[in-house]
Amino acid sequence: MPETAEATETVEITSKKPETMEKMGVEEMSEEAKIFSKNWSEIAKPKWLKFDESTIRSGYGKFILDPLEPGFGTTIGHALRRVLLSSIQGSSIFALQIEGVTHEFSNVSGVMEDVLQIILNIKELQIEQFVDGVVEMELIREGPCVITGRDISTFEKAKILNPNKVIATLQEGATISVILYTRFNKGYVSSEENQKFDLPVGTIYL
Repeated sequence: MPETAEATETVEITSKKPETMEKMGVEEMSEEAKIFSKNWSEIAKPKWLKFDESTIRSGYGKFILDPLEPGFGTTIGHALRRVLLSSIQGSSIFALQIEGVTHEFSNVSGVMEDVLQIILNIKELQIEQFVDGVVEMELIREGPCVITGRDISTFEKAKILNPNKVIATLQEGATISVILYTRFNKGYVSSEENQKFDLPVGTIYL
């Protein structure tokens, strides 16, 4: 395999035979044990892991693990994905208030999207939170304009990682005022669980 970019970190991987295989000689092993031993000894085992720093961008990085049996890359990838989604802490917007709106099935005058679509767009925002606890962010705009994640005021307590994400489109003379609440958590959290936070009346929980 050709060498990757210069900014590449390589980690060698060593594997060890099962303890039973080390203690038993080949002549002492049963047929089943010999088959097991053959399966283990002849399988392609990764010898090194490379991380290509030149590929780093928002939400992406290239790791090279080699060699692997056909299909094992997908198997390992799925396992890592499940761990990242279920076990790693992250931050996200879990509630919001839109001035003049009491529920998600409303409409905001002069805004092309309905509230439900605005909420769906907001849920796609990727947040990096710098402080623990509930962080309050603010979005105030006047039309005509296209509102994106870049328009959210985070007060240096968080950062929008996909600032070009479109949230809503305002027509001439239209205004919108939104308070967004974000916090750390992991895995899936229902809107019912989010309601345990004592937020003002009219808050919509995601």
